[in-house]
Amino acid sequence: MFKKLSDLENAMCKSLNLINDGDIKSALSISCMDDSIAMHQCLFNGYVENIEEWKDANGNYHFDLLGTAHVNQNGLKFLQEMSFGSRFKNSLFDILKGTIGYLLGILSTVTAEIIIWMIMQKLQNP
Repeated sequence: MFKKLSDLENAMCKSLNLINDGDIKSALSISCMDDSIAMHQCLFNGYVENIEEWKDANGNYHFDLLGTAHVNQNGLKFLQEMSFGSRFKNSLFDILKGTIGYLLGILSTVTAEIIIWMIMQKLQNP
């Protein structure tokens, strides 16, 4: 079983990349339980088409081809979201949003203090 969500996502990406590269036999001849769970999640989320799955009495997943298996649009979107560049870009934007928000908070406080100071000066020296 997967201990972290990132391990499951990496295994799902591996399965989707094998199917996308045309190595469907390797993707479907799964020997370990973790890889079969990853392929099951790909099918459950609708990332792959033309593959049928069934579960035996031991709880192991097995897969059969129904035609030409391929990764659909949702699967390609998942692969793009899991890419290093996309994750880096999202992390960078999160850092920038936090930093800009912090700086705007300081700037608004300083601006309010300056306005209050100017009003007080105007009231003291009419």
